Parts: sequence; structure tokens; C-alpha cells
Amino acid sequence: MARAESSRWHAIHVRARFERVVALRLQDKVEESYLPLRRVVGPHHNSIHVPLFPGYVFCKCPSSVLPSLFMVPGVLSAIVGESIGGIPEQGNNQSAAHCDSRST
Repeated sequence: MARAESSRWHAIHVRARFERVVALRLQDKVEESYLPLRRVVGPHHNSIHVPLFPGYVFCKCPSSVLPSLFMVPGVLSAIVGESIGGIPEQGNNQSAAHCDSRST
């Protein structure tokens, strides 16, 4: 019996201003998607949320699923390879905690 491939976090490079669209579309295709946002206050004291890493969305999935992600409109490439082995789980959790603490 074949061993199930483990899921890892991957950075997905997307078209400019397509981060939210891609993150929504990825929800059906991957275990988890993550788009870190930061709050920016405008000149009239209104605030908006913009991507912390413009042009990138993060997703947790097996490497075998990555080729199918190129069918999602706006996906340009994926940062993947045996040399980097995906993004460590601990690093992503720390990033999420940091973003969540700064957004309040």
C-alpha cells in the first residue's frame, strides 16, 4: 500500500491584485489557504485591508495537487521544490500569530 503524501505549506505567486480571488478559489482545491492581510489607514481615517505579501497566497496541500492549481485564474507559479520542501508549519503559525496581533 502506498504511503499518503504529507501536506506542506506552499507559496503561490499570483497576478497583481488577484490575491483575494485566488485565495477564495483555492478553498475548494486545497486543505487550507491563507492570505495574510494588514490594515492601512487612509487620509480620511478609513481603513482597508491589503495583502501583507502582495502577489502571494499560501496554501497547505500535497505537492501532487500543485499542478492542478495552475487552472485557477490568476495563479502564475508556485514556490516548491525538494530543496526547500515547502514552508515549515511552525514558521507559518508564527507569521499568522504576528499578523493577527498587529491587525487589532
